[in-house]
Parts: sequence; structure tokens; C-alpha cells
Amino acid sequence: MTTAIDKIFWENSRRYGSRRVLEALKEQGVKAGRHRVRRLMQEQDWRAIQPRSFVPKTTNSRHGLIACPNRLIEFGKPTAPNQAWVGDISAP
Repeated sequence: MTTAIDKIFWENSRRYGSRRVLEALKEQGVKAGRHRVRRLMQEQDWRAIQPRSFVPKTTNSRHGLIACPNRLIEFGKPTAPNQAWVGDISAP
């Protein structure tokens, strides 16, 4: 049984855990329980690779461009409310 588990485990690039290996064994007509498959995999120290969460990389800090100029300096100090509006999109 270990050779069948070994074949399924490595053919699927170490992505199959005991439950998926058991389903593949059942498709091949092999009768086994999930706990037996799990125990045999633990004895061989076979662990499925867990998928990592996708984190997009959107910031390129080495682009060589300058920061935006401060346009508030051109207008001088505001003398009344609602003369200058600003926003910030910085992220942690």
C-alpha cells in the first residue's frame, strides 16, 4: 500500500494530503481507511505542500522618478476655508 501512496503523492507534486490520496486509491480500487493512509504518510514523513495566499506586489520603490511637486506652495497660505483641498493615498 505504501508504494501506491508514494506513487500518488509524488505524481501530484506533493500537493495531495491523506484525504485526496485516499480518493485516488479508491478510484484505483484499493480499499483503505483515511486514518491508515494518514498513518502511513506520517511514518514516511510525507506532508502535502500548503498553498500560500496570493499577495500582489504593486509598489516599485526603485523606479527613479521624483515625487510629485508640492503645488500648495505655489498658491500661498489659504486665507479662508475651502480654498485648498488635499488628499493622501499612502498605504501601510
